[in-house]
Amino acid sequence: MTRQQQVEAQQLDEALWKNLEKPGKIDTGGMDGGLS
Repeated sequence: MTRQQQVEAQQLDEALWKNLEKPGKIDTGGMDGGLS
C-alpha cells in the first residue's frame, strides 16, 4: 500500500466513525463493510 492509499484509508475510517456516532444515522453496512 502506498502512503497516499494509507492516508485515504485513514480518512475513510474517520468518516465512517463520525457517521456511526450520529444518532439515527447507523449504516447497516458500516462496520462489517469496513472489515470485510
